[in-house]
Amino acid sequence: LQTSTVRKSRCEMRIFGVLREPFEMLDSLYKYWRSYTFDVEPDSLLIRSARTGSFRDFLAVAVGERMLPRYEDFFDVGGPAWPTTRLLDFSNLALALAAVCREFDVAPPPESLSRRNVGPSARRDAGGPLLDAGPMAFAVRSHFDWYYRHGVRMMIRGDHDTRRRRCA
Repeated sequence: LQTSTVRKSRCEMRIFGVLREPFEMLDSLYKYWRSYTFDVEPDSLLIRSARTGSFRDFLAVAVGERMLPRYEDFFDVGGPAWPTTRLLDFSNLALALAAVCREFDVAPPPESLSRRNVGPSARRDAGGPLLDAGPMAFAVRSHFDWYYRHGVRMMIRGDHDTRRRRCA
């Protein structure tokens, strides 16, 4: 009885996650924190490194010191992604979300997602250059290894790409 209850609750749970290529995500996070106008300056080492240091300094804290969680810490609940977990491709978010909403018979969001994650004072010019090959690039790839090995295969990219899995 207990096993079937756990199985049933597992099947009813819906996890929608958004995956973004790690270098793009880190670059965006760096730019966002660097340019955002906080009411009170954050005391987080990770945010401070973005606000005051170079992109490489930020990466050293984010992945070198493991201050930034890995994708699997969020999306691999209970082992390899659960049957009711859907990982949406950030670069095709609207199409991927529409496909998943249809699959789960859930109403799509009432408004466009195109600019929902843009801070009120984000500037386009506060940037960190993407890395060339080297130790920091290797550290990022290692930290986000799950994305490159599993996440990219599990991502839903749009209408034609919904992966249907059964709950066992």
